[in-house]
Order: sequence, then C-alpha cells, then structure tokens
Amino acid sequence: MDLEFQIPLLDTTVHIGHADLTTIDADVLVCPGNPYLSLSGGVALEIRNKAGDAIILDLRKHPLPAQIGTVIVTGAGQLPARYIFHAISGGFLDKVPQDVLTAHLVREVLTLGTQLNVQHIALPLIGTGIAGGNKAIALDCILDTALHYIANNATSIRHISVVIFVGLTSEQIAPKVQARNEAIQALQTIMRKLHDLRNSLPDDADLQAMLLQRLYGYDAQLRQRFYFPAMDSPKDFSSAGADSPQQRKEAIAQVTELLQTLATELNHETEIQKIEQFRLQEQEKHAATKGLDTAPHITLEITELQRRMEERRHKIEQLRTQRDAYASELKKLS
Repeated sequence: MDLEFQIPLLDTTVHIGHADLTTIDADVLVCPGNPYLSLSGGVALEIRNKAGDAIILDLRKHPLPAQIGTVIVTGAGQLPARYIFHAISGGFLDKVPQDVLTAHLVREVLTLGTQLNVQHIALPLIGTGIAGGNKAIALDCILDTALHYIANNATSIRHISVVIFVGLTSEQIAPKVQARNEAIQALQTIMRKLHDLRNSLPDDADLQAMLLQRLYGYDAQLRQRFYFPAMDSPKDFSSAGADSPQQRKEAIAQVTELLQTLATELNHETEIQKIEQFRLQEQEKHAATKGLDTAPHITLEITELQRRMEERRHKIEQLRTQRDAYASELKKLS
C-alpha cells in the first residue's frame, strides 16, 4: 500500500500517510503499549486481533510491568510481518515529556531494526492513543528522529512508514513533509555540486582540500539538521508513573476532553454512514428494477459505495474501541 507522502534521505525513504497499520507490508510493525502489555485498545488491540494468540504467548515470557521507554520484540503471529516491536509509551499518569519519550522510542525501534537487519518498519503515532499525546507533536518528533538516525547511522532499513489512522489531515501533513524535503534537497544539491567540482578540477592539492573541507561542513549540517534537544534528555523513566492528586486531576480532565472529541468524531462518521447506506439502498433498488439494463455508472457507484462503507465500518469500529478504552481509563482514574 502506497502512502501519500515521502521524504527520501540517503538510501532510506520515510513514508507518511493514512492507513490501517496492520495492512502495511513491513518486516516490523510497531505496537504502542502500556507497562502491562494489555493490548486492550486502539492500534494494539487491532494488532492483537489480527496476530492471534501467538503474540499473547510471546508476551507472557516477559516480566511485567515493563519499564516505560523500553521496546519488547515478539513474533507477529498470523500477521505477515516478521516482528512486532512493542514500544512502552505509558499512560495518562506517566509524566515523561512527549518529545523526550517519542524520540527515545523511535531511536530504540530503529536501532533494534538495524540490529535485526530489517528493511521496512511501520509505526503509528506513538503515544497518541491511550497515552493521550498530541498527534502533530508526535509526527514532528517521529520524522525528525527518523531522519536524524538515517543521517547519522549505517542501517539496513530502507523504508520507514509512519501510519496515521485518524487525527491529522493530508493538509496538515503536507507542510511538514515539504519543509523537510526542501531542507534535505538544498543541502544535497550543494554537496553534489561540490562532488562534481572536485572531480572536474585539476589535481590541485590545496583546492581539493578546501573543497573536501566544505563537503565535510555540509555533511555535518545534514547530520545535525533534524536534531532537537529532547534527543539528549535523560533516558531513565523508572519514576515516570509517580502519582499525585494534581496529576490525577489533570489526567481525568485530559481523558474527559479526549472522550468528548472522540464522541464528536464518532457521531460524524455514523451520520455519513447513514447517508451512504441510504444512497446504496436507493441505487440497489434502481439496479434491481432495471436488471441487465442497469447503466454502467450505476453499477460502478454501487461498487464504490460498498467499498467506502466497508472502510467506514472499519473506521467506526476502531473509534468505538478507542472510546471504550478511554472510558475504561477514565473509570480507573476516577
């Protein structure tokens, strides 16, 4: 499945777009998880349902609770991927700054992927489901951490797919991709010209040394272009789950707001589903009346409506699962 946007850098391409993570043909699927690896909501539940019991048996081999910031590797069960990387991103009471935790987890995922010699890793917006993180911040952190890793490490990874299910539109994603592509292309264009100039000039040692020094300078710029300070923050998250009355109050408010947003989106999708259902019924009646004389465009519209309705049904199921998970989290917090 092709995603809408690409950012090529060196031998690796970062892909970004809307899809169901479990449909991506990748060596590794990244599954956001809580310290108890319950796989009870959102992307994690979808992976659990499609991977089958084998993934649960694999997880039982690991001591719990898992520490926030760790990545646990299991098989992928009935999914076509080779591995599932369970990225432990915590919950509403775990007060690790979002950029710090996201940068750390993405780097851990890519390091493990390189060690296992995989070529394609697909990941969602880590920390934005039950953990409640901001999706725009998550995307920025994932893109910059991935690009920084590619620029600074030899890796087997040739494709990194950042998969978005809901919450960010293509119009919101496009400027983020464009800005990064322009930055990369500007630096790489200068570096290619310097390479060509070195190859075309006579064997003048001083001139060659000067050009080589400039090349090193631009290479250093490329290596640091996507750095952000959270990459250097401490990586000990052992006290991340510390609780206090104020933290609990803030967490309850955050979950309540997310539930309200989710309810609005669910109502919107359900209303569209009703409209599509009515339209489909009308067209099917028309086709049944006409029989073999049904106009080709009516048949095509019925097929397209059926496809859209199946996609919407799946999306509504995901939203309901996410709503139920938030409701359960709210109950525990209260």
